[in-house]
Amino acid sequence: MRLDPFTFSAESGMALLAIAICAVLIVAIFILLFRGGRKKRLALRLVMSAVSVISLMLLLLRPEVLTVLPNSEALLVTPGAAVAEVNALSDSVSWNYLFSAGEAEEWKNVRHEVMGIPDAAYLGRHFPEVRTLHVAGHGLPDYDWHELKGVAIFPHFSRLSPGIDQIQWPRKVILGEKLRIHGSVVGLEAKSNWLRLEGPGGIVDSTELDFAEGVAQFQLQANPRETGRYFYRIFLSSPDGEHLIDERLAVDVREADPVKIIVLEHSPQFETKYLKNWLAGQGNAVALRSAISKDRYRFDFLNLAQIDLHRLGKQIMDSFDLLVIDKSTFDRFSPLERGQLLSAVEDGLGVLFRADAFEPAGNDRNRGFFSFSFRRFEDLDLRFVKPTLTSSRSERLSPIPFEPLEIEPTFGLMPIVKDDMDRILAGAYHRGDGLIGMSLIRDSYRWILQGDNEDYHAYWSGLISQLARSEEREDRWQIPATGSIFVDEPVELSLWTADVHPVGRVESETGESDPIYLRQDPMEPNRWSGTFWPGEKGWYQVSGLTGKGEWFYAYARHAWKTRRQAQKILATKYRFGMNPPEISVEKRTDQTPKTIPPIWFFLLFLAGSAYLWVERKI
Repeated sequence: MRLDPFTFSAESGMALLAIAICAVLIVAIFILLFRGGRKKRLALRLVMSAVSVISLMLLLLRPEVLTVLPNSEALLVTPGAAVAEVNALSDSVSWNYLFSAGEAEEWKNVRHEVMGIPDAAYLGRHFPEVRTLHVAGHGLPDYDWHELKGVAIFPHFSRLSPGIDQIQWPRKVILGEKLRIHGSVVGLEAKSNWLRLEGPGGIVDSTELDFAEGVAQFQLQANPRETGRYFYRIFLSSPDGEHLIDERLAVDVREADPVKIIVLEHSPQFETKYLKNWLAGQGNAVALRSAISKDRYRFDFLNLAQIDLHRLGKQIMDSFDLLVIDKSTFDRFSPLERGQLLSAVEDGLGVLFRADAFEPAGNDRNRGFFSFSFRRFEDLDLRFVKPTLTSSRSERLSPIPFEPLEIEPTFGLMPIVKDDMDRILAGAYHRGDGLIGMSLIRDSYRWILQGDNEDYHAYWSGLISQLARSEEREDRWQIPATGSIFVDEPVELSLWTADVHPVGRVESETGESDPIYLRQDPMEPNRWSGTFWPGEKGWYQVSGLTGKGEWFYAYARHAWKTRRQAQKILATKYRFGMNPPEISVEKRTDQTPKTIPPIWFFLLFLAGSAYLWVERKI
């Protein structure tokens, strides 16, 4: 059992010292008054017993005393700082210590007074008197700043190296979706302006950079053709062939998880013909029921065994992940079927209502289930828009006919598709564990007729991925969706599971395995998280006892140089903003608790015990 230190204030310390002196004087007087050998030995035995007991108690309590510390300033040199910058800064500010975070040996050749530190927490442990810290260079990463508390930060940043300072791409891509890359380049105004993206088969995209505002924004994309773990190369070369930018992007291309979908329509539609074929081609299981007359239906089953769909009970609906239905079919449901459908949705079934002939206000008797509200464009029968998926930063899809309506935003509505005027074309709201969605699209198969197969794929993939039942019974690992992971830097791994004692392991591509120690989220019992520090560059897979694993790639320390510099500057700015100098100075204290070395209490205990042992032997 570890006991917290007991802190003495200056007043309580003086009082304790006075009591100890009085106790010693009383014992001395007692010994002088009773000079007899027996009484004197008894008095000494009592004194040594008291010394042993008190020293043992203090040894366990580990008392602290409040010590007055001088207010010192320090200069911290971080990677990216130039010698001239550090010399100029050291002459313009006052400092008591000069530290270097990394490259300490190189700086000692320039400034002999430099002291190397492994991290920011080292300052708090060994130099608590430092209350003001001037930072030269690009600063430190966020996980390093978290360990330093109560210190005023004054950043003095160096310029970024030429290269990519910001970039974003998905770590995992579903086969058939586009790999979209966004970012910016700095410091290359007078160089070549063509940035290229190279895939496994060669150059797949390029863009010309515009440095009119000093920073050039870029967008690149690729179409992965096969599943697997690949590297895409993004580079920029000068006219003489010099590689000014040369970085690699690790991408895990996967097959989409198959989804079981049931489609109900009030009459055969061209839209459904193309949709069912596309769904089956993606490996999904599809059941189709089309009404051809009253109480007569036509059934189709793709990648699925035939089942009886005349009556839709809860057992059947629970076996599917998504129901695609038009409003006319839903209006013909009996109250029992509506109740069973609502129960299935609350248990996780997703529902997508397709555009159909219905009043903009909806049907009042179904408002408890169909809770969408619409605004109609009175002067239009049909409108063409360029839809954009809210889950993607992609460019707008090609124009497609939509109903002359928009879905009115209400509390709890989650937008899925918007137009170029930021109006909602498709959205959903939660009902229990499931989602009820609505799309105003009409005749999405026109994308296929126009040759825009990728737009058709993106649209329906986005809807299905948002609305379909999520599998909660298996463990699901989550890794930061974008960004890079580097060697010797922490990566936060999250696990969603119902297991009360989850187990996590990370395995490298060489077969080495390390355990992950997970902690439970106090607000979300099914979420566990742990931190992993990659030791070598390469692919890693995190997995548990059940469910699917997730892959990620750890880059070498020298990769993405400019981007890492920009991230350190951002983290240091955030640390400066969260703890500005005037607030830090105001809240600091001149007294800092310092633990009394326990060796003194141990020696007192040893002396008292030794006397008592020897005294009994004499």
